[in-house]
Amino acid sequence: SLKEWAARLVRVHQTPDAVQGSGSELPSDAYVAHLFHEKAVQIDVESGSLAGLLTTPVGGISSTRGVLLINSGSVHSIGPNRLWVRLARSWAARGVAVLRLDLSGIGDSPARTGRMENVVYSAEAGDDIASAVRYMREQLHVQECHLLGLCSGAFHGFKAAVSGVPLLSSVLINPLTFFWEPGKSLED
Repeated sequence: SLKEWAARLVRVHQTPDAVQGSGSELPSDAYVAHLFHEKAVQIDVESGSLAGLLTTPVGGISSTRGVLLINSGSVHSIGPNRLWVRLARSWAARGVAVLRLDLSGIGDSPARTGRMENVVYSAEAGDDIASAVRYMREQLHVQECHLLGLCSGAFHGFKAAVSGVPLLSSVLINPLTFFWEPGKSLED
């Protein structure tokens, strides 16, 4: 009913805890807009820099957890159908820092010197993820870093975890492959 909807809207505007809802749906951006801050960040890497959008709770981070969201394919930091935006804002409203990262050569992150743009399976992706995790640990004091990747982002998240990047967990959705080498097709 309209009365129940209005009551929920008021509760959500009063406290981040009220954003929990039923758990089956994400709150709309309008519900949580005053509960988070967003800012563009730049992370220095060898021969370049990475662009990201950092979403943090108003009043500071109330959790030792942070979430790193990385590109799926050539989709920039908004994620597929703006999903990364919705997740980042919802989690930040609950006290968690979220970094939406554009890997080198994708979105707002320029390609590294001598490299091409829009290379979905780039050799530098693992280093990019390690740099982003280091940034979250050193600049945001995040102790538990979690990664979410879809498609090629799942591939890169898997490779980063296997290589020892300090991730507490990785959510890997629909990776097309776990073993890929330059010049090979995904069918191989």
